[in-house]
Amino acid sequence: MPELTLDNERFFYQLDDLTEPWQAGPTVLFHHGYARSHHFWYEWVPLIGRDYRCLRFDMRGHGQSSPLPEGYWPTLESLAEDTIRLMDALELETVHFVGESLGGLLGIWLGAQFPD
Repeated sequence: MPELTLDNERFFYQLDDLTEPWQAGPTVLFHHGYARSHHFWYEWVPLIGRDYRCLRFDMRGHGQSSPLPEGYWPTLESLAEDTIRLMDALELETVHFVGESLGGLLGIWLGAQFPD
């Protein structure tokens, strides 16, 4: 099971790479909304996976990632930090971001804060 531990929190992720081995395909990061998981994006992988690496993950407190610590209240800033730390750990400098519901709002915030 692919997972990263960042500051004692476990983040589950799935990186599907169906691109041709000799081509370095760009990565699409899929961010689900509240009360969902990486499974929300499952049907997208075959549709775009030949041209893009598909990174899906469970945000903190969802799916197979660590539960929310007692007293923790997620904010856009903390969710963005989790996303950036995941990208850093996987050595991804840029991604195409696709978000749904809360994930979409987070994508707008990240795009405004980190346009590169």
